[in-house]
Amino acid sequence: MNNIEEQRMARLQQARFQGEQENEGEEKKGQKAEQRINNVTAIFMIVVALLYDAAQAFLDFILIGLAVNWILDIWAWLTFFIWFKLKGVSFANPKRAVSLNGGFILELIPAVNVLPIWTAAVIILVITVKTEDKLASIYH
Repeated sequence: MNNIEEQRMARLQQARFQGEQENEGEEKKGQKAEQRINNVTAIFMIVVALLYDAAQAFLDFILIGLAVNWILDIWAWLTFFIWFKLKGVSFANPKRAVSLNGGFILELIPAVNVLPIWTAAVIILVITVKTEDKLASIYH
């Protein structure tokens, strides 16, 4: 009787082990590459950039933009730099560094800061990151 029970236990353990291995293989196949910036976050980033641009245009319209917009530019740069870093985006890539820092420098120019430069910079960054994530999921 003990021999039969031992054989059953051995087969049961073997079946469990094989089932666990199959489940791990299926999980790896079904895993989707992690997106650093999902669609909801991308929309929020673009909306915040639009708000910064609108605030600067309004401040220029009421003629206090020259005195105040540089503070708003520093705040916007910090906001997006930290937000992208929290999402795992590195600015070691020259395209991303130029997009964010170039947008910051252009926003410091009084006549140019009326344009939606923060919005353009954020859209470029989001598209770049999402494209890299998509390519990484295809080739890995």
